[in-house]
Amino acid sequence: MQSNNYVAMPMYTSAAGTEYKFECQLTEDVSDWGGKITIQKGSLPSRLFKTVNVVISKQDIASAHEASVLLEGSIYNAICSILEANDGVEKWPAELRQHSDPEWHYYF
Repeated sequence: MQSNNYVAMPMYTSAAGTEYKFECQLTEDVSDWGGKITIQKGSLPSRLFKTVNVVISKQDIASAHEASVLLEGSIYNAICSILEANDGVEKWPAELRQHSDPEWHYYF
């Protein structure tokens, strides 16, 4: 059985003034929580976006609430740090597409 929940993430504005808007969907399967985060760059409507897929093991995080808190907190902050460091760069280098904890599968 799979369930879906929306996770609220605030808009982020970089030091250079670029706006990033977040949409996050939390899904559940037997062994993992999945967070699909879509980041839109600039004013709406914008065709510039990146997608981040985060997998969180249920062995580490037992509840949907805990998974949401992780996504809203440290995952959001890590993404904002990457956005800030690469503001204005349209293609991120390969080393910025991977992150070891939690696993970030896909950026584009």
